[in-house]
Amino acid sequence: MKGWVSSEANGKIISWINQRDLEIMTQTYLVSPRIEGLTPNDFLSTISWRIYTEHFSQPGSCYWANPRLYDGKPFREWVNDETHYELVRKQFSWDKTRNQFEGNGDVTKAYQEIRPRILQAVVKRAIELFREWGGPQPIDKEDKRNLRTSLEKYIN
Repeated sequence: MKGWVSSEANGKIISWINQRDLEIMTQTYLVSPRIEGLTPNDFLSTISWRIYTEHFSQPGSCYWANPRLYDGKPFREWVNDETHYELVRKQFSWDKTRNQFEGNGDVTKAYQEIRPRILQAVVKRAIELFREWGGPQPIDKEDKRNLRTSLEKYIN
């Protein structure tokens, strides 16, 4: 079973986040105002754990019955959705009947430019939220904010 972002003895990273995305997020964290005491692996592990707990806490989560089934799908869905929304904001329209984007320009090229920016926005959002909370979860139990939210204001 894959786990949180961690290093094995041979230096291989184990994560539900794919290697390319991990590299983009790590580089973003390294050039950002970091959270004291959190290495890039600790930070990315905290993001993974936070998304897991947010999803696990939702009513109807399929992981209640067997948490070992968790495979990182909520992270991928969030990043994919935010990439989709950004493509729409960039004037690509979604054709629901054909299940694809349409518009003037190269959608594939736009996707390849936008996805890394979405991953950078995830890091920015996490840094901001974890700083406000003083860690990966709110101290105030009434604080219902999630890491997974619109990333529009974090996208450059």
